[in-house]
Amino acid sequence: MHVGGRPEAAWEFVNLSAARDLAVLTGPLPASHGCYVAEAVSRILNRLETARLGRRRLVDACFREAQRALPWPGMRGRGRLLAPVYLEAGRGQATAVLRIQPGVLEATVSGLQGRVLLDEQALKAVAATGNFSIGQAAPALDAACAAGLVRFHPAVGIDIMGRYVCNRCGAAGRIYASPCWRCGMKECHMCSECSSMGPARECMALYSVPGPGAGRRPGDPDAAGAWAGPQYDYELTPVQKAAMEQCKQWYCDGDGGELLVWAVCGAGKTEVAFGAIGEALRRGVSAAFAVPRRDVAAEVFQRVQEAFPDVEAAAFFGGSSERRFDSPLTVLTCHQAMRFVGRFSLAVLDEADAYPYVGSEALAFSLRRSIAPGGKLMIMTATPSAGHVEMVRSGAIPVVRISARHHCMPLPVPQVDAGRRGAPMEARVLEAVARSVEAGWPVFVFTPTRARCMELFSYLSRRLGGVAVDWAHSGRRERDDVRTRFARGKVQVLVCTSVMERGVTVAGADVVVVHADAARVFDHRALVQMAGRAGRASSRPEGNVTFVCDAVTPAIRMAVSVIEEMNEHARAMGYLRA
Repeated sequence: MHVGGRPEAAWEFVNLSAARDLAVLTGPLPASHGCYVAEAVSRILNRLETARLGRRRLVDACFREAQRALPWPGMRGRGRLLAPVYLEAGRGQATAVLRIQPGVLEATVSGLQGRVLLDEQALKAVAATGNFSIGQAAPALDAACAAGLVRFHPAVGIDIMGRYVCNRCGAAGRIYASPCWRCGMKECHMCSECSSMGPARECMALYSVPGPGAGRRPGDPDAAGAWAGPQYDYELTPVQKAAMEQCKQWYCDGDGGELLVWAVCGAGKTEVAFGAIGEALRRGVSAAFAVPRRDVAAEVFQRVQEAFPDVEAAAFFGGSSERRFDSPLTVLTCHQAMRFVGRFSLAVLDEADAYPYVGSEALAFSLRRSIAPGGKLMIMTATPSAGHVEMVRSGAIPVVRISARHHCMPLPVPQVDAGRRGAPMEARVLEAVARSVEAGWPVFVFTPTRARCMELFSYLSRRLGGVAVDWAHSGRRERDDVRTRFARGKVQVLVCTSVMERGVTVAGADVVVVHADAARVFDHRALVQMAGRAGRASSRPEGNVTFVCDAVTPAIRMAVSVIEEMNEHARAMGYLRA
């Protein structure tokens, strides 16, 4: 059974090894419908395996099943034949590609291992190997599919229930029909979930080439590499060193395919993964470091280059120029994982709780597909989901905790100001902010909405005479400048939304979260992240965090309990100063 655009090319190729007849069951179809019909025919073939039917009768049965599977809204008879086209071995039209020996085809495909490519990308990649021209690339791909070297899928396919599913990102809920200039159909289904990576339509072919690490266990080295270990121009803390060794041990021992690295905000978790990455490189397999955001990927890539100066690392994110598919170490955004399949023996996911990864089934699907069979996934986060927290507490998933910051002092535990009788919200916020301002400390004031951000900015600006107050939310283009001025001490009070909950370090800062009980906006992870802006500097490791609210929600309770739990762990492990 074969699905492809050029059945004669695949037929000629398989006839190189043994004579086989060819039966064409349908005319040209969009890739999605071709694969749907092929699956229907495969099911009837499986049922008829035990029946002793002649070859012609078997072909006729498959033809009838193919024609039954064809009726589909908008197809208008496309692909229908009056009878199967039956060609005997040796009577086909030979093509230039198929006069090439199979070894050349295998050498070509080996350069594409671990990749997922749309049809035009695949043609260019095959031609780029130099073994085939761009005109020969298409039949070469069909021959590779027939040989089992490459897998053919529709970019958007049809599952057994008749639902459209994107085979590039795995999405099923954001598939829309629109007129298509490629195939001419008025309703050609397209995935909007991964459209930022280019259009994926049902008339497009999607090729996947199993990665070089497929089927190889990470604990079984077969190609040891020359590696000197990660290099740092600074000293890791005792907590980081202990965590790095635990991560290496987990990777080497083969104990579980998934590890959670749970670090407090500001603990320096990125470097902790380098030990396991280095071990993967030493064993001659590929590793990836994935993050949700482009700006973080650029920063991580720089740190990876510094830690592994002898490794030619690749970078896949917006604006990167080091895009190499054969690199042993790849830094990428989660969207770029859609380009890979079975490629990495070890994948490290940092900031697993950050947008756009959190809540995206497509990005989770793509990242896991990029991992080789038997490979491992290390999830790093300062704020694990409630499900992960419960799995950790029940022992269902191995965990490495980085429970103390570099200054070895406990995390500031939030004080909850919940609805004092007669005290309006603004007055309670002003009281908390004024305490920090009078002590000379900068203050983050987090709000749940843009509107509330602007209201409190106006209120605090009026009431805090002579104090530099500014604001920032996603709608302000100058927010990076505001962030810089706040970090440099030119702004003392910053009223903002959760857009500032990550990637901002201000020495000695306090935190006030307004409407901390706004459950639709502030889950426990957001509250922990915002609280994590305080107590990061050695000059003032304590900090003050205040949750101002009308009622104590489960998210508030969980945020406080998680922070207290990490402090207890750090104390029990001896990480905190006496």
